[in-house]
Amino acid sequence: MNEIYTIKTDYFNRPWTWIVRALRFLMATLVLYLVDLYELELGSNALMGGYIFIGVLALFFLVWPTDDLALDRGNLYFIKKSLLPYANKTTCYKLSDFKGIGTYNISKPAGIFALLVPVFNLYRVEIIFKDNSSKSHDLIIHKKELKKILLKVKELVSLNLS
Repeated sequence: MNEIYTIKTDYFNRPWTWIVRALRFLMATLVLYLVDLYELELGSNALMGGYIFIGVLALFFLVWPTDDLALDRGNLYFIKKSLLPYANKTTCYKLSDFKGIGTYNISKPAGIFALLVPVFNLYRVEIIFKDNSSKSHDLIIHKKELKKILLKVKELVSLNLS
């Protein structure tokens, strides 16, 4: 699918996305290593479980889909892109069907799992259609880029309504 977008975020191909994922994995490995050094005896079964957990965590960080948002002249695209091709998903909405669109931050305060779950840029985008139905999508995306795209969507929707 070779779409030509007017505006598109491209988090999947940005190096910092993968650097942050690698750092989270290294932090989890460091925690396991410290537990290994200070808490467990040699030959403990819990240590093997920890290594299996770290392996699963590494796979999780590699294949977890990255949220992207794209816009062309007539459509808004919510894109989830992963290293696994079958995990890729694109949801397309026609702007001519929109009555309105809005967003708000649904991030929670960072806690102990802040290293594993990036909760500081979690936004919910709500679309209201002309038939008064609605649809919402949760995205991990930067506020500045989200605002830029949604302002353009609102502009295009207002042109369609008039």
